[in-house]
Amino acid sequence: MLTHLLLDPGVPDLVALGAAAVEDLLGTGAPLEGEAHAEPHAEPLAPGRGVATLRVPLPGTVRGRPRGAGTGWMVVRRYDGAPGRWGARMTAPRSDSHAAREWNLLCALRGAGVVTAAPLAVAAEAHPLFARRSALVTRALEGVVPLEAWWREAALGARRRACAALGMTLARLDAGGFDLPLEVSRLGLLQGGEDHAETAEDACGLEQVLAARRGGTTPDLGLRWRRLPEVVLLDVSGGRVRGGPTLERLARRVGPAGPWTASERRRIVMAATSDAARRRALLA
Repeated sequence: MLTHLLLDPGVPDLVALGAAAVEDLLGTGAPLEGEAHAEPHAEPLAPGRGVATLRVPLPGTVRGRPRGAGTGWMVVRRYDGAPGRWGARMTAPRSDSHAAREWNLLCALRGAGVVTAAPLAVAAEAHPLFARRSALVTRALEGVVPLEAWWREAALGARRRACAALGMTLARLDAGGFDLPLEVSRLGLLQGGEDHAETAEDACGLEQVLAARRGGTTPDLGLRWRRLPEVVLLDVSGGRVRGGPTLERLARRVGPAGPWTASERRRIVMAATSDAARRRALLA
């Protein structure tokens, strides 16, 4: 069987992922090294139609030594005839498999400054149009909590900073023309992100660049010298790139259904765009 394989530059070979052949990633060959361990063992995640997802330890995490991809856990998504193949083939980013579609989206999002899981490998059966069977490997997100659960327990000041972070994430998605099924359940927050994230002053500087592209200006959010948490996209499946502004669609999906108050929603919108007309429309 002919197969295609693409590895992240930080992954030297298949052995670093606990595989001996591409078929091992696809689920048609031998089990991955992490799948064969008794404890801790690979664990299945939420299944989908035509999709099987496993959380698997990287070699060296349980026993032995690392093989070049570091230690920790990876997530393997295996597609087998999942629906929507022509949408993935014909809309941007045009891809020849479901796994390649997610790989392309992840790379584009990370390039736009949006935090997602790091892609490690993509594999697929060879096919002239669209591969029925494919697999995507990403590094498992560590220290991330569901945004909604965090919001309900967080202090007022922390939520205020999260409003700014979420608004800036929406702005980056809008500037890149990304259209995602952005339900609140697909969003997370990096726990301890205030220790690792950029300063609000730096974040505002990036936001000013994005605003300049849109022909607007960025207000001072009153958060200088504070650190912003990191908003994380937990799932990008079903997304695409439209190539134009998408803020209105994104805000409809994530705005009214969120755990935030009306005043917090206003803060999110204020951080997402400096255009007064768009703000009024989003808050209407």
